Amino acid sequence: MTLSQRVPDRKTTALAVASLFFAATSFLFVLRYFPGVPALSFAVPKTAYLISLSVSGLLLFGTVFFFHPFRKVGEWLPALLRSFGLPAIFAAVAWISNDAVPDIIRIAVSSYGLVAILWSVRILANRYREDLHAPRTDEPSVAGWIRKQGWKRLLAVAVLSAVFCVTALRDLGRFAAVDEALWLYGRIPKYWNALGSFEPSKTSISDKPGISVALATGPSLLAVPDPVEWKDYQGESHDIAWFFFVFRLPIVVLATILLPLFYYVLERLVRKTEAMFAFAFIALSPVTIGMTKIINPDSLLWIFVPMSLFSYLAYVKRRHVRYLFLSGILLGLALLTKYVANFLFVFVLGAIFVEYVIRKEEEPFLPYLRRSLLAYLVWTATALTTFFILFPATWVKPNKILNATIFSQAFGNITPLFIGLFAVILADTLLNRSRITETVTSFFRNRSSAVTAFIGFLFVALVAFVCMDVLLGMRPFDFMEILASPKTSFHADSITSSYVSNAYPLVFGITPTVFLLLLAAPFVSSRKRHRGSSAQKTVVLGFLFILLYYLGTTLNEVAAITRYQIVLYPVAASIAGITLGLIIKDLKDALPERLMRFRAAVFAGFLVIVTVSGIYSLVRTPFPLSYASSFLPQPYSLDVKDMGPGSYLAAQYLNSLPDSYKTTIWSDKDGVCKFYAGFCKSGFSWDAYEHADFSYVVVSSGRESRTVKRVNTALSGLRQNTIRFDEYYGKADPIWELYINGRQSHYVRIYRFER
Repeated sequence: MTLSQRVPDRKTTALAVASLFFAATSFLFVLRYFPGVPALSFAVPKTAYLISLSVSGLLLFGTVFFFHPFRKVGEWLPALLRSFGLPAIFAAVAWISNDAVPDIIRIAVSSYGLVAILWSVRILANRYREDLHAPRTDEPSVAGWIRKQGWKRLLAVAVLSAVFCVTALRDLGRFAAVDEALWLYGRIPKYWNALGSFEPSKTSISDKPGISVALATGPSLLAVPDPVEWKDYQGESHDIAWFFFVFRLPIVVLATILLPLFYYVLERLVRKTEAMFAFAFIALSPVTIGMTKIINPDSLLWIFVPMSLFSYLAYVKRRHVRYLFLSGILLGLALLTKYVANFLFVFVLGAIFVEYVIRKEEEPFLPYLRRSLLAYLVWTATALTTFFILFPATWVKPNKILNATIFSQAFGNITPLFIGLFAVILADTLLNRSRITETVTSFFRNRSSAVTAFIGFLFVALVAFVCMDVLLGMRPFDFMEILASPKTSFHADSITSSYVSNAYPLVFGITPTVFLLLLAAPFVSSRKRHRGSSAQKTVVLGFLFILLYYLGTTLNEVAAITRYQIVLYPVAASIAGITLGLIIKDLKDALPERLMRFRAAVFAGFLVIVTVSGIYSLVRTPFPLSYASSFLPQPYSLDVKDMGPGSYLAAQYLNSLPDSYKTTIWSDKDGVCKFYAGFCKSGFSWDAYEHADFSYVVVSSGRESRTVKRVNTALSGLRQNTIRFDEYYGKADPIWELYINGRQSHYVRIYRFER
């Protein structure tokens, strides 16, 4: 044996020495956090430990990068993971033993764990690289894709995005939305103050969690450094409308910037014509525009969730990891916005099998399932990494990742079903070569036409039932009454009524054109020439997404009001756009040879009609979030739990009255108080109101249910000083009245107070 064989090489020796030195100093430092350790660990000053840790850590980093060039990540990252492994274990054990471990140690351990997991996923992905990433040779770069679109289509996207932005900016500061105060005066400043003082645990600002809302509105703090100062401001003496505008503007701008991404991912999924019409219906949707005007997690959720879904489907079609990573990042942003985004984990897992059932391409099931589950793993890892990086509270409390996903309230009653389904699929794949799963999937694949027809039938039947119920005078189910108490009505109604009522806001919350195209979608997409196409698969999966979303809300015992199902509106708009694109394709193909030169004009004509009709609808809808289709009879409305439309106009009328600044009013909405120049009350403090000298009462249809409950509760408690505010809702002859978007069932009224 030669000397070179007996003596370890210099790199191994240097790394071993540096690793042991850092491990020893780390052990001595974390030892002080173990209960019952000898006093010796405390004899040395903490500063000395920190200096030793810094020196040994820098020595270890320097040694690794001395032997491994920085540009070769595949060499130095594994070396770092091996070298820091033992200290990470020491720190993790100390963390478990003592909650007093400093945040810097928690962050280091969490970061190490994340990087180790991601590196393991990368190794697995590289092992099956050809399964995960097999794009077509003609797959363009992003820049190449932009060039291929042509200036006409890009101009159309820009015009539609501009219409979206201008409509969202209209009267942006002239209303006060319900629940916005929680974000304006509490959660947003709390998040940025926690970042400024580097207190990661305090960045957990809500159970939503709403981190993306705080990030999006952060620039507003440059104009208003301390929004809490504005909490008690009201009336004309302070420009409260400017304050609201400043904080809502960044969300509108962000939504406008992200909006064209819908066209990008849809164009990668279906043909250009179908993608353009889908994008047009999304950009011109009154409800989504109205939601964007409010500081609320739902104002961004409607972008992240559908776009993540479409990006994933684009990956399934094109097998390019660009779309897989984009989908994962969007899912991470959706989770940062609202935990209801967890529904995508369940749906995409099921969509793997549905896609195999309805796909035209022939492929053995086991290789398909293996690469699909691998993609699902990479997608999940990307989403959780995004979530971890942008949510500092997870750096010191990694269990929040579990609380945000599998143990979140949004999963609720679905958790056992999801875990059980995933465990069965995984066990069958690893232990039984997917024989059971393949048998079941093959059974439905042989009947794929029946499966797609059945899904389409379920959706059309649901829509037909809702329409019939409305035409019969809300019988057998009163949707407005059910949705008026979305979190409690489940206990008073059947599962069937709860499920069906979910569809009411969607069916009548889309424009008539989108409604008719949705009904036509199952029939158009199932034509022989379209079977097995990406368009048909997207339509079928879109319908399934809507149906299963309603099932999820029903299982979680929540009625889906407009805001709770805002993610479905872009999905419905996309189905309608794809359907119109297929109809136009059939029309163009049916043109005689002598008229072929007019094929482009057919597309342009339909796009102009869709755009003009959409703009006309938006102009006639001053309160877009409360939009209701003309197909909905006048006695009914959709926005039964509204966010405060009409509050500004009501306050302006009261301010125009003589001596308004001296009078006191009561309003069932706090939003009126923000713009009223006088004294305003909006709660149910009966003792405080006993000697109040109210002049006017402001009531709205959206708060009738709440007011009636509070008054009845007070009466049942035999309170002698209860003021019967509930009686004003059925009272005639108001001194001022506003019908929201012209619907008499959705109103704001002002009465003179009568004790």
